[in-house]
Amino acid sequence: MVMAGWQHASKLESLIEQQVDKCRLISENMRQLDAWRQKSESLLYSMLPQQIADRLRNGEDPVSTCEMFNEVTILFSYTLGFHEMCANTPATELVECINNIFITFDAVVEKHNVFKACLI
Repeated sequence: MVMAGWQHASKLESLIEQQVDKCRLISENMRQLDAWRQKSESLLYSMLPQQIADRLRNGEDPVSTCEMFNEVTILFSYTLGFHEMCANTPATELVECINNIFITFDAVVEKHNVFKACLI
């Protein structure tokens, strides 16, 4: 009788350990899922205006989010000598230069309350 009790206790301990391991795995999966969700939201909001991204996140049909504008401006930017600059400039200086260009573009975008789609 005592042996059976010990066996049951041992079995219960084993089952509890398995459940704890499964809980840890579920918690890690939830953290990873949250990180992926944040990345996907960041990508969505970087590619679309906020009000359109919000509508899509709320389940609205993508076709119904289409709008027509009478006037638009598209800016294409090219940095002359960029390839040479990449070959001859230390990486930290190059990153700082590109960052300054984007800071300037971002300031103009914010000033005029426009949407910026960025492709490199």
